[in-house]
Amino acid sequence: MPFLRHSGSYARRHCSPARPYLLVTPRRARILGIDCEGPSGLAIGDLHSAAAIFSLAADRQRTRRVEAVGAGENAQAAIGLAKLAQQLPALLVAPATAAAHACEPPLVSIVAAAVSRFRQTAIESLAIASEASIPLSGGFLARFVVFRDGLGGTPVAIVV
Repeated sequence: MPFLRHSGSYARRHCSPARPYLLVTPRRARILGIDCEGPSGLAIGDLHSAAAIFSLAADRQRTRRVEAVGAGENAQAAIGLAKLAQQLPALLVAPATAAAHACEPPLVSIVAAAVSRFRQTAIESLAIASEASIPLSGGFLARFVVFRDGLGGTPVAIVV
């Protein structure tokens, strides 16, 4: 949640009058006791410290009552973008206001469909960079396959 790593109060001021909320994956929502099919919004209420908000996003156990709020039509794309940027467990989001559009640095907006197109392009860019057979105890062989993707990542598959 990069929003909280920087000046959280600065960023929250630019959300005003909109109320920011946490956007979580369906899996995280279920851990918090919210039954949902897609991403879910969680009201942050009176939580003002970064630690308290992060606790709501990441703790294994629920320590407070959680109120679900509408996640918005672009929630799935926002979660997809956060996964690509490795910024989960949650996003602190709010509807964009005129003040938010006027702030420095300026907001960057993208079309939701561009996230899925980018993800598909990244998947299609995967290529095997190297592979090796590794003997395991018991006489079995495992194969390590290292891939390279268009993002500079090196995912690894272990085939047993």
